[in-house]
Amino acid sequence: MSGARINGPVVVFDDDHYYMGGVLAEKLRATGLEVTLVTPAVDVSSWTSVTLEQFRIQSQLMNAGIHVLTSKNMVAVEKDHVELACVYTGKRSRLNAASIVTVTARLPDDRLYLELSGDAKKLADAGIRNLECIGDCHAPATIAAAVYAGHLYARQCDEPESEDIPFKRELPAIL
Repeated sequence: MSGARINGPVVVFDDDHYYMGGVLAEKLRATGLEVTLVTPAVDVSSWTSVTLEQFRIQSQLMNAGIHVLTSKNMVAVEKDHVELACVYTGKRSRLNAASIVTVTARLPDDRLYLELSGDAKKLADAGIRNLECIGDCHAPATIAAAVYAGHLYARQCDEPESEDIPFKRELPAIL
């Protein structure tokens, strides 16, 4: 949203189902804008039920004065409104919107990798024998996933390739 001119009312369409939609809605609301968070899921940030944060996130959004519309897909965007459809019935409705923020597909960003890999001589001159892409270069994810990808790469770096699991962990027995 850097540099974007956002006017209210704002519709934040969240088809990511993690924390980003709510965070952006809160940021926009904090600037005084009227904000409605729309999601096709049955609740806001539905994936966060796995991390036991969902109730707190949705409560916080509602207490901040953010309107929440669940089970709705955005099916059309017009100059001054969006058209929504119920995911169960298909029934359509309109919602006024001067600005729309979509939290949907996250695209990988491999520009740095491509730039670096494009000059093998420069890599060799710098003593770099191997260049690999990890994390957001493959597919953007959470901060925790980025840290995990970096940690995993650091453990495996310069190790011979193997079919084995790179680390072992104990799992609880389910009886």
